[in-house]
Amino acid sequence: MIRKVMIIVLVFLVSAPVLWGHGIKVTLEKRPPFIVVKTTYHGGSALANAGVTVGFAFKGEKTGFQKGNTDKNGTFCFYPDKTGTWVVTVDDGMGHKKKTEITLNQDFFNPSPPSLPTSTSPSTPGKSPSAESKIEKKAPPPITKSEWCCYMLKIVLGVVLILGITFILHRFSKRQETSKKNKK
Repeated sequence: MIRKVMIIVLVFLVSAPVLWGHGIKVTLEKRPPFIVVKTTYHGGSALANAGVTVGFAFKGEKTGFQKGNTDKNGTFCFYPDKTGTWVVTVDDGMGHKKKTEITLNQDFFNPSPPSLPTSTSPSTPGKSPSAESKIEKKAPPPITKSEWCCYMLKIVLGVVLILGITFILHRFSKRQETSKKNKK
Protein backbone atom coordinates (compact mmCIF):
# COMPACT_ATOMS: atom_id res chain seq x y z
CA MET A 1 0.00 0.00 0.00
CA ILE A 2 2.77 2.45 0.94
CA ARG A 3 4.59 1.54 -2.24
CA LYS A 4 1.56 2.54 -4.39
CA VAL A 5 1.21 5.85 -2.56
CA MET A 6 4.92 6.57 -3.06
CA ILE A 7 4.62 5.82 -6.79
CA ILE A 8 1.59 8.13 -7.12
CA VAL A 9 3.37 10.92 -5.23
CA LEU A 10 6.49 10.44 -7.38
CA VAL A 11 4.47 10.57 -10.61
CA PHE A 12 2.71 13.74 -9.38
CA LEU A 13 6.01 15.42 -8.45
CA VAL A 14 7.58 14.56 -11.80
CA SER A 15 4.60 15.68 -13.88
CA ALA A 16 3.67 18.81 -11.88
CA PRO A 17 6.34 21.15 -13.34
CA VAL A 18 5.31 20.13 -16.85
CA LEU A 19 1.67 20.89 -16.13
CA TRP A 20 2.31 24.15 -14.28
CA GLY A 21 4.75 25.46 -16.89
CA HIS A 22 2.16 25.29 -19.65
CA GLY A 23 1.07 28.91 -20.06
CA ILE A 24 1.67 31.62 -22.65
CA LYS A 25 4.26 34.37 -22.36
CA VAL A 26 3.63 37.46 -24.51
CA THR A 27 6.21 40.23 -24.90
CA LEU A 28 5.48 43.50 -26.71
CA GLU A 29 8.47 45.42 -28.03
CA LYS A 30 8.35 48.99 -29.29
CA ARG A 31 10.34 49.29 -32.50
CA PRO A 32 9.02 52.48 -34.09
CA PRO A 33 7.02 52.51 -36.27
CA PHE A 34 6.11 48.89 -35.42
CA ILE A 35 5.11 46.87 -32.39
CA VAL A 36 6.65 43.38 -32.34
CA VAL A 37 4.70 40.70 -30.48
CA LYS A 38 6.83 37.74 -29.33
CA THR A 39 5.02 34.69 -27.97
CA THR A 40 6.27 31.53 -26.29
CA TYR A 41 5.00 28.87 -23.97
CA HIS A 42 6.43 29.15 -20.48
CA GLY A 43 8.66 26.19 -21.32
CA GLY A 44 10.39 28.34 -23.98
CA SER A 45 9.04 26.81 -27.19
CA ALA A 46 7.66 29.22 -29.79
CA LEU A 47 3.91 29.67 -30.17
CA ALA A 48 3.80 29.04 -33.92
CA ASN A 49 0.67 29.87 -35.96
CA ALA A 50 -1.26 31.21 -32.96
CA GLY A 51 -4.14 33.59 -33.61
CA VAL A 52 -3.46 37.24 -32.81
CA THR A 53 -6.11 39.94 -32.50
CA VAL A 54 -5.09 43.59 -32.17
CA GLY A 55 -7.56 46.20 -30.96
CA PHE A 56 -7.60 49.78 -29.73
CA ALA A 57 -9.07 50.60 -26.32
CA PHE A 58 -10.85 53.94 -26.25
CA LYS A 59 -12.88 54.98 -23.18
CA GLY A 60 -13.44 51.40 -22.15
CA GLU A 61 -14.54 50.26 -25.61
CA LYS A 62 -12.39 48.04 -27.74
CA THR A 63 -12.35 48.46 -31.50
CA GLY A 64 -10.90 45.84 -33.82
CA PHE A 65 -7.81 46.79 -35.76
CA GLN A 66 -6.08 43.69 -37.17
CA LYS A 67 -6.18 39.89 -37.06
CA GLY A 68 -3.46 37.45 -38.05
CA ASN A 69 -1.23 34.59 -36.98
CA THR A 70 2.23 34.34 -35.51
CA ASP A 71 5.03 33.00 -37.69
CA LYS A 72 6.96 29.79 -37.02
CA ASN A 73 9.07 31.63 -34.42
CA GLY A 74 6.02 32.91 -32.51
CA THR A 75 6.43 36.48 -33.77
CA PHE A 76 3.78 38.91 -35.02
CA CYS A 77 4.19 42.55 -36.02
CA PHE A 78 1.69 45.38 -36.44
CA TYR A 79 1.81 49.03 -37.40
CA PRO A 80 -0.23 51.18 -34.99
CA ASP A 81 -1.69 54.40 -36.37
CA LYS A 82 -2.53 56.47 -33.26
CA THR A 83 -1.63 57.10 -29.65
CA GLY A 84 -3.45 55.36 -26.84
CA THR A 85 -3.82 51.88 -25.39
CA TRP A 86 -3.54 48.92 -27.73
CA VAL A 87 -4.82 45.49 -26.72
CA VAL A 88 -3.15 42.36 -28.13
CA THR A 89 -4.84 38.99 -27.59
CA VAL A 90 -2.97 35.77 -28.42
CA ASP A 91 -4.87 32.47 -28.66
CA ASP A 92 -3.23 29.17 -29.61
CA GLY A 93 -6.60 27.51 -30.25
CA MET A 94 -5.97 24.85 -27.59
CA GLY A 95 -7.25 26.69 -24.53
CA HIS A 96 -4.29 29.01 -23.94
CA LYS A 97 -5.16 32.67 -24.28
CA LYS A 98 -3.37 35.81 -23.11
CA LYS A 99 -4.36 39.46 -23.34
CA THR A 100 -1.68 42.16 -23.11
CA GLU A 101 -1.91 45.94 -23.34
CA ILE A 102 0.59 48.56 -24.46
CA THR A 103 0.20 52.32 -24.26
CA LEU A 104 1.74 54.45 -26.97
CA ASN A 105 2.37 58.17 -26.63
CA GLN A 106 3.42 60.77 -29.20
CA ASP A 107 7.12 60.00 -28.64
CA PHE A 108 6.59 56.61 -30.28
CA PHE A 109 5.34 58.21 -33.50
CA ASN A 110 7.92 61.03 -33.51
CA PRO A 111 11.15 59.45 -32.30
CA SER A 112 14.21 61.61 -31.90
CA PRO A 113 16.82 61.12 -34.63
CA PRO A 114 19.66 58.76 -33.78
CA SER A 115 22.82 60.44 -32.58
CA LEU A 116 25.89 60.33 -34.78
CA PRO A 117 28.74 58.16 -33.52
CA THR A 118 31.72 60.06 -32.25
CA SER A 119 35.26 58.88 -32.79
CA THR A 120 37.53 58.86 -29.74
CA SER A 121 40.64 57.76 -31.63
CA PRO A 122 42.92 60.40 -33.12
CA SER A 123 42.83 60.49 -36.88
CA THR A 124 45.78 59.05 -38.73
CA PRO A 125 47.67 61.42 -41.04
CA GLY A 126 46.90 60.77 -44.67
CA LYS A 127 43.54 59.09 -43.96
CA SER A 128 40.26 60.88 -44.20
CA PRO A 129 37.67 60.49 -41.41
CA SER A 130 35.27 58.89 -43.89
CA ALA A 131 37.81 56.14 -44.59
CA GLU A 132 37.94 55.34 -40.87
CA SER A 133 34.19 55.04 -40.60
CA LYS A 134 33.81 52.46 -43.36
CA ILE A 135 31.91 49.39 -42.35
CA GLU A 136 34.10 46.34 -41.99
CA LYS A 137 33.11 43.35 -44.05
CA LYS A 138 32.43 40.30 -41.94
CA ALA A 139 33.50 36.88 -43.08
CA PRO A 140 30.62 34.58 -43.93
CA PRO A 141 29.78 32.03 -41.28
CA PRO A 142 31.52 28.68 -41.67
CA ILE A 143 29.72 25.98 -43.62
CA THR A 144 28.01 23.48 -41.36
CA LYS A 145 28.25 19.74 -41.86
CA SER A 146 24.68 19.50 -43.16
CA GLU A 147 25.29 22.34 -45.67
CA TRP A 148 28.50 20.65 -46.81
CA CYS A 149 26.65 17.36 -47.33
CA CYS A 150 23.98 19.20 -49.33
CA TYR A 151 26.60 20.78 -51.59
CA MET A 152 28.33 17.44 -52.13
CA LEU A 153 25.01 15.77 -52.92
CA LYS A 154 24.27 18.43 -55.53
CA ILE A 155 27.70 17.94 -57.11
CA VAL A 156 27.33 14.15 -57.21
CA LEU A 157 23.81 14.38 -58.66
CA GLY A 158 25.04 16.85 -61.30
CA VAL A 159 27.87 14.54 -62.37
CA VAL A 160 25.51 11.53 -62.47
CA LEU A 161 23.03 13.52 -64.56
CA ILE A 162 25.73 14.56 -67.04
CA LEU A 163 27.07 10.99 -67.31
CA GLY A 164 23.54 9.61 -67.69
CA ILE A 165 22.68 11.99 -70.52
CA THR A 166 26.01 11.24 -72.20
CA PHE A 167 25.36 7.49 -71.95
CA ILE A 168 21.85 7.85 -73.40
CA LEU A 169 23.13 9.97 -76.31
CA HIS A 170 25.96 7.51 -76.96
CA ARG A 171 23.55 4.54 -77.01
CA PHE A 172 21.19 6.45 -79.30
CA SER A 173 23.99 7.25 -81.79
CA LYS A 174 25.23 3.61 -81.72
CA ARG A 175 21.69 2.40 -82.37
CA GLN A 176 21.42 4.82 -85.30
CA GLU A 177 24.70 3.50 -86.75
CA THR A 178 23.65 -0.17 -86.44
CA SER A 179 20.28 0.53 -88.06
CA LYS A 180 22.03 2.25 -90.98
CA LYS A 181 24.39 -0.74 -91.39
CA ASN A 182 21.49 -3.20 -91.34
CA LYS A 183 19.65 -1.25 -94.07
CA LYS A 184 22.67 -1.47 -96.41
